[in-house]
Amino acid sequence: MLYSKANLEVASVASDNPYDGALNGVQFDSDGATIACDGAGLVAVGPTKAQIHFPNVGQLGTPGDHGVVLSPDFISEVKTIIPKDKRLSLQHVAMTVGQDAGKTEFTTVDKSGRTRRIAEWPKKERFPDWRGVVGKALTTKEGKEVVRVCVGRKSLLKVLKTLVEACPDSGDSPVFLEMGQGVVMRSVNRETGQHVVAVAAAFNADGKWLEKDAWEQSITPAQGMKKIIKRISK
Repeated sequence: MLYSKANLEVASVASDNPYDGALNGVQFDSDGATIACDGAGLVAVGPTKAQIHFPNVGQLGTPGDHGVVLSPDFISEVKTIIPKDKRLSLQHVAMTVGQDAGKTEFTTVDKSGRTRRIAEWPKKERFPDWRGVVGKALTTKEGKEVVRVCVGRKSLLKVLKTLVEACPDSGDSPVFLEMGQGVVMRSVNRETGQHVVAVAAAFNADGKWLEKDAWEQSITPAQGMKKIIKRISK
């Protein structure tokens, strides 16, 4: 099974607390998606597209029916063996069958055909029901339709970063979102008592909404949420 650089980037969201079990890890789903969650935020990246051509590096492996959870540190190591090459196909890693059947192995290859392999023991813990998290986040308590708004990524990051710097806090702190023709973000500087308002204006997407692909359509709400990730729905 192949994974792109984007699949590996989710490791940045994983918990850095080793006592958080599977949340201190990256889930490699059976369909090729990767997911990470620290109990307050979650990012999932869908499977790579079938048309990606990758050189033969041996027998390809799979995460199994229940997927496999790997440590964020190991995923960071996997990123280092990806060759510095602009060709899209070589910017992927293959999950391969290694000599040690108990470990999960990844292999990369450069333009000269040189392969690099790295393997690690997977975590024993199962990853929480992340599809349920996404499903619940897309519902409202009143059962009303979710408000949709499109904003520019750079604008959103710029104003949010400035808001965070204007409201310093040693831990996590709330940001209140209001959506209309854009996104209004509100917070307070706990030291000075000053309120801060940031706006990410609506992005002109020519009226075209990003429709869900087959993978996104497979993400459906679950019947119950796991306690370990209940903070997401608060």
